[in-house]
Amino acid sequence: VAGRRPGEVRLVEERLAVHERQRAGGVDDQRAVEQPVAVDLGTRWHPPVPGLTLGLSLANIGTRLKFVDQRDELPLTLRAGAGFRPEGGRWGLAGDVVYVKNQELEGGIGAEFWVVPKMIVLRAGANSASDAGSGLSIGTGFLWNDIGVDYAYVPTGDLGDQHLISLGY
Repeated sequence: VAGRRPGEVRLVEERLAVHERQRAGGVDDQRAVEQPVAVDLGTRWHPPVPGLTLGLSLANIGTRLKFVDQRDELPLTLRAGAGFRPEGGRWGLAGDVVYVKNQELEGGIGAEFWVVPKMIVLRAGANSASDAGSGLSIGTGFLWNDIGVDYAYVPTGDLGDQHLISLGY
């Protein structure tokens, strides 16, 4: 839900990596590194409730990562989310639940308010996945001619603060 503009639909996303071998002095290194091949699948659904969007994705479906003689599984990740923005409304809410194989369940919630409709937005959120800081964040975004600039402030306790900036079109 976050990072997507209203009306943007992405049904299937793929991420592929190619096999790679390290060379040492022109000779194949016996400790070859094999990059995994993986696919992410996801969908969004607009149920008959105006303004509601539901999403589901499964990420890192693929082969194992190999380094020297060790093979590790990719972190298979199931994510379910929901977002609500009333038709013609200036505010929105979103939340998701994330399960990474062999890890604890995590989640996040967020809200936004368009101060100037389709131009300036304020955002705030909370994320239980944060190991540092409170998991809270605040931010703003600017949209002009389908070009968006977003900023987020994320306090991370003893590690310092993060200032995240993104550009999208």
